[in-house]
Amino acid sequence: MNGAVAITEDSSRADESVVAATVQRRSDLRSAAVIGAHFGVVFGAVYAAAWIGPGWTTPLFWLWFGTLGHGFHLVMHECLHKLAFRTPARNERLACWLVAPLYFTDFDALRNRHWRHHRTVGTAADPKYSYRIDVRRGRFLRLVGETLAMGGALRKASYQVGGHSHASRESTRRSALAIAIVQPIFVLSIVLAARLGHPGDWAGTWRAAAVAYGVVYGYGIASLTVLVATLRAIAEHRPAGVDPVVHGDAAFRNFSHSAIDRSVFGTYGFADHATHHRYPAVPSYALPELTRRLAANDRTLVPVGTHFDVLARQVSA
Repeated sequence: MNGAVAITEDSSRADESVVAATVQRRSDLRSAAVIGAHFGVVFGAVYAAAWIGPGWTTPLFWLWFGTLGHGFHLVMHECLHKLAFRTPARNERLACWLVAPLYFTDFDALRNRHWRHHRTVGTAADPKYSYRIDVRRGRFLRLVGETLAMGGALRKASYQVGGHSHASRESTRRSALAIAIVQPIFVLSIVLAARLGHPGDWAGTWRAAAVAYGVVYGYGIASLTVLVATLRAIAEHRPAGVDPVVHGDAAFRNFSHSAIDRSVFGTYGFADHATHHRYPAVPSYALPELTRRLAANDRTLVPVGTHFDVLARQVSA
């Protein structure tokens, strides 16, 4: 009898925590400020590369943008759940007309694939293939080499066409239009940054802009950003022996909140990934507190370590 009462009370507290986390949303102005600052931190590498010009700093800017660029890409995840802003239309505009074209993404198709992932995770119908990649021992180095050679980007591009893409003619047209509008504006802004760093030298301006756009930005997305995205998915869902929850061939985990881990892998709530899958209507900034409250009575939601910790176990398995 006492046990039954305890379970009911725990469930009630969990329900109250979820409702509070879902309802208590921060202002759109604050969200815009956070996302704008994040854009500055990530894309600042591209503009700094354009201003300084090609040289020994170029690989550092490539590493900076390519590694942290996946985190800003995850703004789209917050938007497809309509959680970045309180106003649904603002989520749509931000994702479709800024973030998605910067990553050459069809946002509507991404949203369709992602919701299918939520419904079918761990089954053969799950469109998310990357967490199934085997990274044990030498396979990890092969994955890194292949991705740096842009094999991962080509695989993603080939997968996201045809029946796998879940795109429509309308979504394809809209994404193409957004890219056609946003990319020239982005290129112009890079040229302006290069011009500021090379006043009176148009040859140096164009060279600096080309390297910033082609190497730091373009190759950064096609190599390091794709690698980080792949490793994040593997850490989140690929079984690693002892897992809190496994459904089909997918594990569900929460991760520790170290600053580096959150900057690279765990941005916008992805450190609390098991909690997100259970409660997808909770905004990312509310997930850490919700996880803390629920994990007190549910051991399956206790963080298992950082993404780096889980990946290390998977590689050495």
